Order: sequence, then structure tokens, then C-alpha cells
Amino acid sequence: MRRRPTPLLLAGSLILVAAPAFAYLDPGTGSMILQMLIAGSLVALFYIRTAWDKTRGFFARIFSRDTNDTKLGADEPQRAEAEGPEREADEPAG
Repeated sequence: MRRRPTPLLLAGSLILVAAPAFAYLDPGTGSMILQMLIAGSLVALFYIRTAWDKTRGFFARIFSRDTNDTKLGADEPQRAEAEGPEREADEPAG
């Protein structure tokens, strides 16, 4: 049985034997490509940072030594009491 060449091998051979195209890239195209590369790298950095922060926060909640404050919603009543008087002071009297 004869093996067929893989698409990667075919694409590589086409690149190696391609004739010069004599193409021209104007400065607008070059700056657009540069802008896409910069934007793509910033998006990748933002995604990695966000994923790292979420992962670190997840493990920090799991391995936290203080068990009373790490429960979800444990500080809700305290926060509501702290915000309550501020809301009443902001409302006009009458």
C-alpha cells in the first residue's frame, strides 16, 4: 500500500519552489500588519493575566487558613450594615 503525502509536506514543497511574486506592500498595509501583531500580543497578555489571577484566586480560597472569612457571602451582613447609614445620609430629608 502506497502512502499519500501529507498536506504539510505539500505546502512546504510549494513554498520552496514558488517563483518570486514581485509584490508590493505599501506603508498602510505594513502598519496594519504591525497594529494587528501588537493588538494580538496585548490580547494574549491580558488573557494570560486574567487566567492567572483567576487560578491564583481559586487556590487562595481553597488553601486559605482563615475559614470564617473565606466562605462566600460571609461578609454580606457586615457590608449591608456599613452601607446602610450612608444611604440614609445621602437621601434628602422630607
